[in-house]
Amino acid sequence: MDKVRKYAAPVVLLLMLALFLMGALWGYKAMTSPFGMASTPPPTCMSQSADDVTPDMVTLNVYNVDTKSGHAREVADMLTTIGFVVAVISNASYPVSGQAVIVGSAVDAPEVVLTAGFFTNILVVADNRADHSVDVYISNALETLNPDAPTSVDVQDDSICLPSIAPHSPSVSPTTPATETTEPESQE
Repeated sequence: MDKVRKYAAPVVLLLMLALFLMGALWGYKAMTSPFGMASTPPPTCMSQSADDVTPDMVTLNVYNVDTKSGHAREVADMLTTIGFVVAVISNASYPVSGQAVIVGSAVDAPEVVLTAGFFTNILVVADNRADHSVDVYISNALETLNPDAPTSVDVQDDSICLPSIAPHSPSVSPTTPATETTEPESQE
């Protein structure tokens, strides 16, 4: 019995030390590896067949660039009533002359044209974003939306790329010039 006790204590201590070291190694690997699975990121938009784009297919981010408190919320509520999906309501710093600036993937993208139709005296800016969401920067000059705006816009190729994940965060700023600017064409 003394022989067992003589060797049992060191063997148990070595086993506990080995278990501790394995746990420490596992913890180190867990803390130094990236979170989630290392795979290709999900697509930012999904191509879908569509003859036209309607407000319920468009994801908007509404930003107040002026001093009127709650103005972005008011406009977002108006746009939601029309059927737009509003993902972000916030304040931003962006130069707006007129009522609003609309920023999207391209000035002629259906989601941008549809959104722009609800505003007058605006500037449309393209930033080549991949997720096809639309940013709306509004000023105090905006009081109401265009009641005669079209509620759908034809899709040229019968396929449109619509947002599938979290909305785009603003990337265009006064120090980051946009690729294109133009006034929107009216589409009936």
